[in-house]
Amino acid sequence: MLYPNAYSRKLLIDQYDLASYDLLGAGHKFLIVDEFVDQELMLEQKARIEAFLNQGNILVFCGHLFIQLIFQNPDRSMNPYWRVKENIAEPMRLSGYSKKQAYAEVEKLLAKVKLSTDYMDRSPAECSGGQKQRIAIARALSMSPQLLVADEITSALDPSTEEEILELLSTLQRSEGMSILYITHRIETISGFADQVAVMKDGAIQEIGNTNAVFANPKSDYTRALLKASSYSLTDLSLEPAK
Repeated sequence: MLYPNAYSRKLLIDQYDLASYDLLGAGHKFLIVDEFVDQELMLEQKARIEAFLNQGNILVFCGHLFIQLIFQNPDRSMNPYWRVKENIAEPMRLSGYSKKQAYAEVEKLLAKVKLSTDYMDRSPAECSGGQKQRIAIARALSMSPQLLVADEITSALDPSTEEEILELLSTLQRSEGMSILYITHRIETISGFADQVAVMKDGAIQEIGNTNAVFANPKSDYTRALLKASSYSLTDLSLEPAK
């Protein structure tokens, strides 16, 4: 999802009506359902939901076990007085894991994000920006999410570290079988990473579809302006532009 500022993102969340957006370019839609939705109502609407899914659409449940968020600034999402293992273990501890069980899982999670167990007893201040984002990713993975929301997570990183983090996310997306909603204002980081892109302005989606197709032949004046203002070019794409 490409957006110019946080105001646009907030408006989209406030509207909470995403079912009307064409996601796959062929009439497919996605619907977000809040975790506090009435379960009896969901059962009553079972037939309609099944029909919705049978049409190739996507239904996302927004419970904390289904969606996890990685923040732009990991310093503000971690307790600076806790060690790394305590920060990563917190969601598991709140979910009923014993400390021993949680710390055993922390070791596995650190391995997934390419960090050694030496980091377990460090404080966040002893880690670099890229290492802290890896730690934040590990914590998010602790709940085995179906959807990982990456909110501007590379904006404060140098280009080489940014590339490493995005490569890590791509690997985890495949190995964990999850989807990733990557929010950014940096077009240059999207190529080769996102299958679908949504361009936002003032809280409204201007254009949505296959990434290569949107960037190769943008329909929106706003998308064309963004591409012109960036250092992005079609040669950045890892695949040929969609016809």
